[in-house]
Amino acid sequence: MVKRFCHLIVSFALLSTCSLFTESQVISLGKCPHFPVTPNFKAGPFLGLWYEQEKYPNLFEIGGKCNTVEYSKKIDGTLSIMNRHESKITGVETGVRGYGKQMFPGSMHVRFPQPWKNDAPYYIIGTDYFHYAVVVTCSEFGLLNGKIVWILTRDRYPRQVYMNRAYLDIEHANLSLAFLKKTDQKHCDVVKAPPSNFIVKH
Repeated sequence: MVKRFCHLIVSFALLSTCSLFTESQVISLGKCPHFPVTPNFKAGPFLGLWYEQEKYPNLFEIGGKCNTVEYSKKIDGTLSIMNRHESKITGVETGVRGYGKQMFPGSMHVRFPQPWKNDAPYYIIGTDYFHYAVVVTCSEFGLLNGKIVWILTRDRYPRQVYMNRAYLDIEHANLSLAFLKKTDQKHCDVVKAPPSNFIVKH
């Protein structure tokens, strides 16, 4: 009994350590699963501004509020992805710019440079383009995988019917709703051109 208890403690410690080193993603055993992407996905209508409503916990969004992501198309056909959030402590708005290249409809390979060094596939597992979208990423770390899920909406305060559709898409992908954390979108400024104190991490 003591030996088994010690084994459980060691296993828990290892998983906790792995969690810290995988950007606080939701950790599972095994390889990344197959995710069902949006049928006949079209990149054009997906472009533009989205407000983050809920997500799995992740290190690079800790302490942030008013989170948004904006997708735009570059001349070379790749996507520019600007993630923004406001610090709850300092009130300073920070942006992290990434770049995406479509692998197949509904999936893109996204790279975020310093300081995150995040390079992973992103899957759009559900969207109606006009109201909501669900984006998932998964990375493998040896025998483990780490997943992050985001629920995005076109409105800062969406109708519940669109959130319910997002929940259904997440469940359809065999992902848990239990890990979702609500993003604070209260008392946020209107999204506009970056102010002079806007920090962009390239």
